[in-house]
Amino acid sequence: MTTVDSTPTTSDLVQPSSFQIVLTTESAAYIVVALVAILLRVPALGVAPLDPSEAAQAIAAANTVGATFPVEGTIDNVLGFGGTVLTFLISGPTNTGARLISTLAGLLLVFAPLLFRDRIGRFPTLITSIILTLSPLAVGTSRQSSGIALTMLATLLALAILWAYLDDPRRGKSRLWALGLALAVILLGDFSGLLVLFTLFLGALAAWFTDELGDLDSNQIQLELRRFPVAQVGLAFALSMLGLGTLFFLTPSGLGAVADQLGRLGQGFLGRPVGATYLGTVLAIYEPLILIFGLLGAWQAAQSAWLWQRFLAGWGFAALLIGLVFPGALPLHGLWTVVPLASLSGLYIADLLVHQREAQPAVPWLHALATILIIGTMVLNLANLIRQPTMFLFPPFAPPGEPTSQIPVEPLLIALELLFLIVAWFIAASVAGARSAWRGFSLGLLGLALIVAVGQSVSLAYVRPSQAYEPFHVAPAQPALHDLVAVIEEVSGTSAGHPRQVSITVPVDADPTLLWALRDFDNVAYVEVVNPTVQSTVVLTIDDGSDPLLGETYVGQDFVIVRRWTPRGLTASQWVDWALYRHGPLGLEQRVIVWITEDVYRLLDTSG
Repeated sequence: MTTVDSTPTTSDLVQPSSFQIVLTTESAAYIVVALVAILLRVPALGVAPLDPSEAAQAIAAANTVGATFPVEGTIDNVLGFGGTVLTFLISGPTNTGARLISTLAGLLLVFAPLLFRDRIGRFPTLITSIILTLSPLAVGTSRQSSGIALTMLATLLALAILWAYLDDPRRGKSRLWALGLALAVILLGDFSGLLVLFTLFLGALAAWFTDELGDLDSNQIQLELRRFPVAQVGLAFALSMLGLGTLFFLTPSGLGAVADQLGRLGQGFLGRPVGATYLGTVLAIYEPLILIFGLLGAWQAAQSAWLWQRFLAGWGFAALLIGLVFPGALPLHGLWTVVPLASLSGLYIADLLVHQREAQPAVPWLHALATILIIGTMVLNLANLIRQPTMFLFPPFAPPGEPTSQIPVEPLLIALELLFLIVAWFIAASVAGARSAWRGFSLGLLGLALIVAVGQSVSLAYVRPSQAYEPFHVAPAQPALHDLVAVIEEVSGTSAGHPRQVSITVPVDADPTLLWALRDFDNVAYVEVVNPTVQSTVVLTIDDGSDPLLGETYVGQDFVIVRRWTPRGLTASQWVDWALYRHGPLGLEQRVIVWITEDVYRLLDTSG
């Protein structure tokens, strides 16, 4: 009789887990991208005061959830307004809540290229996400209450849905309901939605006209257009416009805001908004990486046999062209160009970085390092030439009494560095070939462009989030608004025993930034005209150069609450100084005077 030992062994007790988490290099890279994107977009989101446009929409949203502002406010973009209403319902009216939807859309936009990962490749997709993460314009639009990020996110979603339908009409047909929704979001997100759709149309035309291999058959295209379920997409679009435009009938006036957006588009053809910097200048200042490598990628993709790449090239060219010629384009509309050119940059940079068989593989990287150092030194010398040039006497050993001239050193150094740049290229070409030399030079430009992008993004997010000299800002509210509120809180604590209960009188036609800044005070009276009947402890008036007629003796202090500035009429040296250091002549200022009754003013601690 055979005895079987049923005692479990160690191997029986310890079973390998059937569930394992495998972290690939690509996944780890996207985790890093997500962390960097969050760091550039989320912290200190509400520190910078809302500008007039943001404040007006925040007031409209706050009134919808029960606030009692004396003005209705204006809806700048329907979807942003709807998102602000939702955040205010959850967290109350705050600066962060007013910008949160745009921030979330900006974060999603960073990962939207994953929709096309199978089409453009894993590595180009990752590079595109990195570019969108670091793009100053993408960062700036994510930290401002606007709908342009939603519009561009919906644009990429619509493209993914439409392309899936073209690949497999049977499987893709069920997704066309989402296409109607995406089209509605494109139009409701920003007044430029129609222009965005027009750039897509131009991209499709470019792909057709560059079809040298004859892959596109006009008869087949006509057949597919007749088969396309227009009624299904149209119904989804109409229902989405009605539901999203009215917040599902919570705010029926939203449809009027849609008409207002179309009106803004029409006004945009008549001239540039006051305080808005020309979009071409904005792109040149903030996005040299995308302009250089995106256009190189567009030139390369336009010659591709792949329909998708030719469409992308046409879309990128069209978006750039429309942005340059449309007078009403705001700085944030640079995102039209950033999104397609980021993908084209990803394609080109991926080819640049992929290991190539070279006799001297280290030469391109050494050449790139030399390029970065030489061009960086040239920029520093140019900056010194503009701000404080180093002078030397010529002739240097002139006898006493002989006339001499002072000549700046920097132009000579710049010329010498340019010569070094050329010599470095020829050395690289002689060692490893011209192709390797051009690759090293391109890698150097890429490194410089990444440094510039990171610096500009950090500046927009943390260093100069409300400076008028930043071309991204149109009419930034100034940090002095915080000082204004702090002064009133100090007065309230002294006179009323509570920081928010002092009596305040404000003109009803004051700038929305001021009305929004006073939202937490409990005892605010709004008047048409400030006159001697006013009895408030604090009176706020617009600084028009004359003192108001007040009933009691008041002491006043002025605060700059909004600034507007554009780089117009600058000399060459002023332009370079502004581009490098954000310095320039004074622009338009909007000031408010805080008047405090003299008896309360005497009680304040004015030692500081």
